[in-house]
Amino acid sequence: MASRPLASAVLLLVGLGACAGEVLNPLDCKKDKDCKKGFICVGNRCVLECETDVDCDDGNVCSTDICDLQRGCQHLDNAESCEDGNPCSENDACIAQQCIPGTPALDGAVCDADGLSETRDICLAAVCGPSRCGDGFLDRGSSPAEECDDGNTNNLDGCQGDCTILPPQLTIVFPDRGATLSGSSTVTVRGVAEDPILGLDGVTVNGAPVTVQPGGVFSHEMTAVHGLNTVEVIATNHGGKAARQTRGFYWSTAYAAYDTPPAASDPLPAALVMDLSQAVLDDRDHPCTYGPSGYSCTAIDDIATLGEIILNNLDLSATVGQIRVFQRTTTFLSQRYVFGPYTNLLGLPLTVGGDIVVNGSVIVAVDVTELDLNTVALALDARTGGADADIRVDTQDSLPGISMTVVTTVEVPITAAFDPASITIAYDDYETYELACLALDLFGYCEDVDIICPCGNASLAPIASLTQNPKPFVESGLSVGTMRMQATFTITATPGGGADVTLVAGDVDFEGSTIDVEPIRDMQINLGTIDVLGAEFELGTVPLEDIAPNLNSAMNTLLGLILNDLQPLAEVAISLLLLNPSDPLTVGGVLEDALNALAPQGALELPVYAGQAAAPEVTIDSAITAVDCRATSGGNILTGGIKPTLEVLYSSAKVVQRNPLGSIQATGCYGSPVPALSFPDTSRLELAEQIDHLNQALFAVWHNGGFDFVYADEHLPPGSPLAGQEFSVAHAFLTAPILDNCAGAPLALQVADVRLVGSFGAGSATRTFEAYASLSLPVQVAVSGDQVALAAAAAAPRVVFEIVTPRTPPPWAAELEALVVPLLRDQVLVRYGSTILGAMPTFAIDLRAFLNDPAAATLRFLPASGAMANDYLRLSGAAE
Repeated sequence: MASRPLASAVLLLVGLGACAGEVLNPLDCKKDKDCKKGFICVGNRCVLECETDVDCDDGNVCSTDICDLQRGCQHLDNAESCEDGNPCSENDACIAQQCIPGTPALDGAVCDADGLSETRDICLAAVCGPSRCGDGFLDRGSSPAEECDDGNTNNLDGCQGDCTILPPQLTIVFPDRGATLSGSSTVTVRGVAEDPILGLDGVTVNGAPVTVQPGGVFSHEMTAVHGLNTVEVIATNHGGKAARQTRGFYWSTAYAAYDTPPAASDPLPAALVMDLSQAVLDDRDHPCTYGPSGYSCTAIDDIATLGEIILNNLDLSATVGQIRVFQRTTTFLSQRYVFGPYTNLLGLPLTVGGDIVVNGSVIVAVDVTELDLNTVALALDARTGGADADIRVDTQDSLPGISMTVVTTVEVPITAAFDPASITIAYDDYETYELACLALDLFGYCEDVDIICPCGNASLAPIASLTQNPKPFVESGLSVGTMRMQATFTITATPGGGADVTLVAGDVDFEGSTIDVEPIRDMQINLGTIDVLGAEFELGTVPLEDIAPNLNSAMNTLLGLILNDLQPLAEVAISLLLLNPSDPLTVGGVLEDALNALAPQGALELPVYAGQAAAPEVTIDSAITAVDCRATSGGNILTGGIKPTLEVLYSSAKVVQRNPLGSIQATGCYGSPVPALSFPDTSRLELAEQIDHLNQALFAVWHNGGFDFVYADEHLPPGSPLAGQEFSVAHAFLTAPILDNCAGAPLALQVADVRLVGSFGAGSATRTFEAYASLSLPVQVAVSGDQVALAAAAAAPRVVFEIVTPRTPPPWAAELEALVVPLLRDQVLVRYGSTILGAMPTFAIDLRAFLNDPAAATLRFLPASGAMANDYLRLSGAAE
């Protein structure tokens, strides 16, 4: 209703004090009712009730209000929509200026009954109220969304009191989680699926529908492949709710089992093959020098350099002992001395006189007591069946190639005897015959005279004895300017599992030598004293040259004899010393030790990883089973060389509780027989590790609990979406991870049913879980620095992930899988698998064992590239 207009305030009053019953002018009034419709009484005067349309607004959306200057406010019908105030009615309409309710809103339409944004209100039977479980409406928009709503909150009627539908009851009976299966490749999956309230709508195994027998029993045959196999069973009830279970298992035709103790197990044959090219055996480049501190090399990158160092730094003083390289006995001319005559000789009535003949000989012996090798160059060449060694000794920096200390010993044994032709014997009072026989018998000549005497009756001392038997010695020197030693070795594998290097031929040639013989020339020999029947004769001191004229009176012949005889004998002596196959210091011994050092024995050195309390303890036992030697071809030293083949056993003490069949083997994957392993001859050293060998190492680490540890937020890589959260997950590997490329398939790192238990989040948003994951991760072999590693390949991984707690998949299930699976894949399987792979033995020779030098380094294999070839991981690189 419009307000009274101000313009009506001015009134013309006609007369004063009108009386009751007085007839008023039509424009005069006392009350509004005195005015006609559309007018009001203002100051006893009727005026128009409005000035504008706004003054006529009656608050009814169903009328159109206007101000008519003749009739006042007019309210016309308005046929447009209106709102009746009920949020659960739609399309309200104006009829006869009344707002009539329209169509009721659909049940479940969101409305607002209490003005609170945190509560959910919906329309039910055109009434807006809070959404509640048991209100009979299935509210999919509630949180959590209702799966059913049967109008009550009773359980066990198909719809639970919390408006959820229970999934069917599902159990996979076979195979077990992480099982290892063998035998037939047809694997029958067995299980039980039931829903006693709603009934089953269907069951599928790996997407294939299966028939459920009475009691819920079902089975399904699948064809297993080598390595990882996965099973996914889904059971759906008539309420649309599904139960899901998964299994991961391995299948193979063969496994390598551990015996008790593990060391008694059979090693894997041909598990490790090394191809040492000629460049590794001898690259013809030995950057070495001989100085005051000995022989040293700036780089030791082949076995020949190693042998060269050992030969040059040998201290042979204690090893040589005394090598006799020359001995000759020469008789010098007899010397005659006058004896007697002596009367009553030895108390007998005899007179004896005549000549005594002194006979002597000279024994000259030459021994090598010290031997120094100063500058030795060693060349090793592989050939079919073995290797050839060529050792050359040369003069360098005024030092001879070989220096010897030569001790010359001269021994002069002397005997003395009467001359039977000149002896005279006089007698008195005795029979001539008897005395003559007694005297001749006494003197030892009864058989040397023309008289018959019974010999052997005398008991007296000999007629002569040496009071001094001289054995003087002098030292001289032998210097060899150049020497060449050649040796031929056969290399075979011994029954004990090692490499046997046997010398089959060897010779030494002194190509130039000098000898200092002046001490021999000047040697003075004291012949000592002869005692003949109590009579002493001084033989005196004479030069060696004088008493040994048969050696040559000019002495030059003696020197020639020593030189001519010493050289070949010294060659033999040095050959025995340096080429003796039973001597560990020989060239053959160095080569044998170097090859045997390729067969590791001991512990696998693994570092502590991530959340491990301690590194797993794994033992390596290996033995050389074959050695193939080949000569180079076409002058390319990357060809040829030596190829040892090893059998290897990785073992560990049992820590885990499960008892799988053993480490998986690729038997039957590559045909029969397995194609021969060939090397491309593109690297100094090439190494091949059988995939069975790699899987046995992974199994040994797992067997010792190496994969079971807690991974927490401090172990997360930088940039992880879990960084800074309260995150912890414990891995429990039900069996070992494996590498698989059966039948030439791309290489994959696989694991069956890893159990994951942990939590993530913070505060009230912390989420706990138990899950299982089976993964097949395409990988490729990579070389990072000088370490072999695994890297993810471009192909997508195959992942089967199942959350078992909570039983009903939570809304954050996808988030959990997106967080945990990459962590398991990248940080545990690939990264830790690379750590194990990098720790496995390759080619390494500890020089300390050869050089007896704690500061010595290790001649080892540095990989440069890697790839799979048949069932072998083949690495190429250098040894340095």
